[in-house]
Amino acid sequence: MRGKEIVGNAAVWCLSGAVLLVTGCDGAPSKKSSDDLPIRIDDPSMSVQLNRQDDVDGLDKIAVTVELLRGSQPATGLENSLALTLPAGMTASDFAEIEDGIYQTLLTPSRTGEFEITVSENITFGLSETLHPVVLADVHEDWGQPMMVEGLVNTDGYEDGIAISPDGEYLFVQYSPAYFSGLILFNFSREDGGCGGDRLSPERCTHPWIDNTIGPVSAPERPDFYNARINSDGTWRHNSVSWGMGDDTLTLFSVSNVFYGFKRQFDGSYREPFIIAFDDEGDGISSPFGLSVLPDYGSSDNYLLALSFNAPDDTESVDFDDNGTADAESLLDIYTLQSALGDPINLGNFNYSDTPGTPPQRDSSFGLTKVGFSDVGIEGIAGTQGNPHLFRESSTVSSIWTDDEYDAKGPGSDHGELSVYVNLTDSYPSFSWQKVVLPAPVNLADPSQEIQPFFTGTELYFTRSNDTELPAVWMSKYSGAHTQTDFGNTALWATPVKVLAASSDQEIGNIIAIGEPTVGTIDGDEVMFFVYGVVRGFDETSGLADINMQAGYVRRND
Repeated sequence: MRGKEIVGNAAVWCLSGAVLLVTGCDGAPSKKSSDDLPIRIDDPSMSVQLNRQDDVDGLDKIAVTVELLRGSQPATGLENSLALTLPAGMTASDFAEIEDGIYQTLLTPSRTGEFEITVSENITFGLSETLHPVVLADVHEDWGQPMMVEGLVNTDGYEDGIAISPDGEYLFVQYSPAYFSGLILFNFSREDGGCGGDRLSPERCTHPWIDNTIGPVSAPERPDFYNARINSDGTWRHNSVSWGMGDDTLTLFSVSNVFYGFKRQFDGSYREPFIIAFDDEGDGISSPFGLSVLPDYGSSDNYLLALSFNAPDDTESVDFDDNGTADAESLLDIYTLQSALGDPINLGNFNYSDTPGTPPQRDSSFGLTKVGFSDVGIEGIAGTQGNPHLFRESSTVSSIWTDDEYDAKGPGSDHGELSVYVNLTDSYPSFSWQKVVLPAPVNLADPSQEIQPFFTGTELYFTRSNDTELPAVWMSKYSGAHTQTDFGNTALWATPVKVLAASSDQEIGNIIAIGEPTVGTIDGDEVMFFVYGVVRGFDETSGLADINMQAGYVRRND
């Protein structure tokens, strides 16, 4: 019998029989094992696999392949006893036995979205399996069937900033029990149904997306979440303990958000959540983003983490023109730490200063080290270094890949561009880095935005969008050495290809946003994880879509 998940094209393999249940059909490991009970050679089993089939004229179809066994022998002639439970927006052909004991049907989606399908054989075996394929507007031929991440990762709150450890053992998301679209609606003009960027002026702005939380804030999905800003009825207090601001005194729409890590389980799902956050008096607003994870070289227990953070008490500024005078604050910078994973990680405390409206102050528990980019000129800490990705060739982090903004002096500055900071030493975190803004065809001129880089050594994955196209995941092959000279050489970067794309049709259930590519190797397979946005509904006044941000993955084809 088989007892593992095939990540990517295939979904959970559910094993059952008269005396043995290795993996429950709900995806949770059973307490029973082969040591508990004898295995009969005629025990029935069912495995289900999903494979994407390219369709040049429309949305890709999904081949559902079911294998039925009695012990090790194919169970034949059961095509009429197989059944599918499908949601609206998807149809299926009849099952056909394509080999002895192997049956197949073809699913045809009528829209993008995340779907729940159940495959059942109820007459002879009494087995069923529930799967969650994700249908996108476009998937590159090198990649298989996208799937929703199973386990405790996805909720009604928003999951963003996804990151996978290289070995696939730990998955991370940034989480808030907030309406993601509330962040957009807040800046809409009041005439258009928004808050105009100010929640209190000229009068108090109220809206369900601004006033209410959505998603869990406790175990099992989100243990240890900070709730100092959430009322017992699930509404936001719009306060800040760490800044000394009382209820309904914040003009901004500031949501509590933290990182959660999840451990990969036997069945391929991700569970055992643990929080990674600063403790700012329980506010959850002094928050990093863009987590990157590597195993700590030479240590079997620790991992090396990097993240982007604008510390509220950080007074470091940038001297743009090297004249000895600071010109602007440094904004988001890259910080790093080493830590074991699995238990809650407190990145450090930010405490109330005792003066209302002034930044909270870090104490000695602050455990992060700022990466030593220069504070002179525009090639160091100037502007934002967002969504960092650590790349290591041997024992040392050799480069850090970021999306950079606002690193030019004066109004307008520059738009989102991908950069790589090359380590000129054999240590990390180093104090000698050379920044290279990636050339075309990776970075394109405004209005094109390139963000969220992930470098594998020979391929660069990133998110690209412009004023007419939705964000999509792209990839450019790289053929040069890992040096500042080669990284800046246009000839060494291939024209990017689109890997994953969302739909432009804003209908309920459709996926209209995608991004945050991150790649790991699981059981020898290359697997890309990503974030996608599903339309949950619409705001009547502004017309904005209520987008539920979710985590998905797709396996590279053999």
